Amino acid sequence: MYFSKKYHTVAYDMRGFGLSGRLNGGKYSTSSDLNKLMDLLQINSSNVVAHSRGGRTAITFALEHPEKVKSLVLGGAGINGLPLSNEFKEIKYEVALIVQKLGIDNAKRVWINSALFASALKNKVVMKKLREMLNDYEPWHWLNQDTEVRIKPEAIERLEDIAVPTLVILGTLDIPYIQNTANILAERIPNAQLEIIKDAGHMNNMEQPQLFNSLVSKFLNSLPTYSK
Repeated sequence: MYFSKKYHTVAYDMRGFGLSGRLNGGKYSTSSDLNKLMDLLQINSSNVVAHSRGGRTAITFALEHPEKVKSLVLGGAGINGLPLSNEFKEIKYEVALIVQKLGIDNAKRVWINSALFASALKNKVVMKKLREMLNDYEPWHWLNQDTEVRIKPEAIERLEDIAVPTLVILGTLDIPYIQNTANILAERIPNAQLEIIKDAGHMNNMEQPQLFNSLVSKFLNSLPTYSK
């Protein structure tokens, strides 16, 4: 991994994703899971880098455990409590409908060919990796009601409480909902800055990896010594 050359780097797979176990229907919190993982690994605090759905977890974690977050990097992030746009609702509705009528494999094809990944699929290398990731995904979230417990008030109402330096990264080709979300984060988190990656969509970290890594490195290097 690029950042492991300089930093102690840990990749956190949320429940139901990557190599983490599948969900069982019980209540859970991805923020609480991250907190327990850091305790297990004896990590007192960290620069938290997150993308998309992971951004929601990172934001919540920064609100619930501010003492454990040195800085935030949010790429194409979501925010708990921000209503979905009609476009995003239609994507999720179509996927849910296909799951019920035509099965998981067809739903995966609809998902990866949605507007969310339109830019990424133009790149053969990124497309191959995305398909591999999706093939490994057991879509519990598509087949069941998500039982994740959210903080109250929800994160969208508490962005001003995030005190750490924050880098928001947005691809110019991302869907309007994510673009709006990035602007909200940049405007309402007190110590936030917005960086734009041209010719990249939602998967900006995969579509323009060198630029993404450069922006994150520059941001981390700008932090006070105690934050590194």
